[in-house]
Amino acid sequence: AACGVPDKPLAWAVGQVVSGTAYAFRWSSVPNAATYEVQESTTADFATATTQLLSTQTATFTHTSDTPARFYYRVRAVSSCSNERGAYSNLSVVNVMPVRPAGAQHVGAETGMNSTVVQRVFIPGVDPPTPFTVSIDRPWLTVTPSSGILGPDGVTVTVAADPGALPLGTNSATLNVSYGSAQQTTDAVTSKPVTVSVSLVTPVVPGGKNTPPPDALIIPAVGHAAGANNSMFQSDVRVTNLGAQTMQYQVTYTPRLTDGTLTSSSTTIQLAPGATMALDDIVANFFGTGSTAAVGSLEIRPMTTQTTSGMSAPGLSTQLATVASSRTYNQTEKGTLGQYIPAIPYSAFIGKPADGTRAVLSLQQVSESAAYRTNLGLVEGSGQPATVRITAYDGSGREVAAFDESLQPAEFKQLDGLLTSRGITMTDGRFEVEVTSATGKVSAYTSTVDNKTNDPYLVWPALKQALGSNRYVLPAVANFNSAFANWRSDVRIYNAGTTPVEATLTYYTRSNPSSNVSKTITIAPNEVKALDNALPSFFGIAETAAAGSIVVTTAQNSPLVTSARTYADSPDGTYGQFIPGVTAKESVGVGARPLQILQLESSDRFRTNIGLVETTGNAATAEVSVITPDSKVVPKIVIPLQPNEYRQFGLAELGFSTSIYNARVTVKVTGGSGKVAAYGAVIDSQTDDPTYVPSQ
Repeated sequence: AACGVPDKPLAWAVGQVVSGTAYAFRWSSVPNAATYEVQESTTADFATATTQLLSTQTATFTHTSDTPARFYYRVRAVSSCSNERGAYSNLSVVNVMPVRPAGAQHVGAETGMNSTVVQRVFIPGVDPPTPFTVSIDRPWLTVTPSSGILGPDGVTVTVAADPGALPLGTNSATLNVSYGSAQQTTDAVTSKPVTVSVSLVTPVVPGGKNTPPPDALIIPAVGHAAGANNSMFQSDVRVTNLGAQTMQYQVTYTPRLTDGTLTSSSTTIQLAPGATMALDDIVANFFGTGSTAAVGSLEIRPMTTQTTSGMSAPGLSTQLATVASSRTYNQTEKGTLGQYIPAIPYSAFIGKPADGTRAVLSLQQVSESAAYRTNLGLVEGSGQPATVRITAYDGSGREVAAFDESLQPAEFKQLDGLLTSRGITMTDGRFEVEVTSATGKVSAYTSTVDNKTNDPYLVWPALKQALGSNRYVLPAVANFNSAFANWRSDVRIYNAGTTPVEATLTYYTRSNPSSNVSKTITIAPNEVKALDNALPSFFGIAETAAAGSIVVTTAQNSPLVTSARTYADSPDGTYGQFIPGVTAKESVGVGARPLQILQLESSDRFRTNIGLVETTGNAATAEVSVITPDSKVVPKIVIPLQPNEYRQFGLAELGFSTSIYNARVTVKVTGGSGKVAAYGAVIDSQTDDPTYVPSQ
């Protein structure tokens, strides 16, 4: 290139690291430049910046801080022929977080930098003093001291991780403390285990996003933000490569209420065939928030051309090479309360059809009352502006409100208190969302929150025009009283058609489908039939340890949306899980690809149940496999299912001797003419709050 003022470099760095670990600030090379002027500052105006000249495209930094600290970086090229300076690059911001006790945060460090990552664990004191021993179930961790005498004041041990032995993403382990010794006359006891996690992250590039390919996955809402009573909301994401080749993905975060084509941040991850990557607290760890709040949407875009495709089943994509999921939850001192958020394929977003027909999303189980509040989320996926019409209906199908909402290109927004602000209350309503503009493609969700417990459950949309089956199955309904909680199931059935539908509801007892009860109802057009505490109130099941499934059948195909909420009920409020109805389209039979269930864990923090249900009224044999990231052994169990049978069992029942993190379960049908649907229920060990994870 001819001699001239150098171009502006593109710069990038990781969003967040833990104190004491090294990270790099990088930039692109530009013509006519032999050296680069790099600036670091603690303020965005660079008023007190430090400057260095480098002949490479990388500068490495390490900072130690006892409080959250933010560092700003920029670079410009120095001409090799005239000594002129070009324009400064975009800003890169790195948040350096202090070392905190394990469990307070997921500690992050840049992958490839090989800086030892440190956490601290406090062991509460005992009196009289006793010997203690610390053990860890993963080889990449060391603890100091690993033994000693524990007195009344307790002791803090240091847990150090070797990042060179870890893959990208979140890596978790369990620390156990044993008290006493073999020489003592008192029995040795083991304290409560502690989970420690280290997230290795990749650099983030600022910029804007464009229209994604059809197989891109969009998680409508992710966040890292403070909640009430010193709690913290965060989002844990899982991504699985089901293909036969290594895949590279661009992961893009777009803050809410912004034009995503102008204001987004992207990073790149790579996954081997069959691997699942855990991206815990993804907004903070990968994109960096420091001590500030951040909420937005996430896109996972395959960047590798796929050369193979998996087997398909009716209603399931033939190109399902990638699956992803997310759990957004409120982390409190007493455990977590959260909700599953699906990764929606961009191909499932709706726009305004060019042929003059309508595409309408329906969202059920909307409640705005003294007991519950409902938030509506909207996300634009195409990178074009959109206008949507939102219509609210009560349980009888009467329209109670209609209003328009505008979205910027690739914008995410959540409308809190949407009905309250308009003076509307309802207990069993629903929303419809329709794109009315010529541009834009949109998806939506509702999040209904218990006003006492603040436990949310998310309802993802159903496309009205795609509805149609004569058989719907609701697994995991209950009327179950235990020493810990009283479980109930509220059932909702919505008729999206223009004529009444007569439906037969049959309750099948878990593991014993020959024990069943049937009743018939008629659902008017546009009506939501509400069956609260359905087992005793509708079916007359007096048993207080009842659990099973409900099958809804009609004489011919009908446009129904079936759902349930199974929850623990108490005077202090409710916490539970949203359960969508499934049909044969969401099920698999012999010769179909296996179903995938992500986001599973069996540890001191969570326990997991796996549910299977036969959906066609024919026998089937299911093979269930558990895949963990740090084991080459894949435990399997074969489960024969009778027609209409529902079965649930614990992940821990498969005989694992250590904690299981970031597990994936596959369900394959190996025999019979029936079809099987599956789910996982991840239950917080402290709050007993369940998160329902449907199979994909």
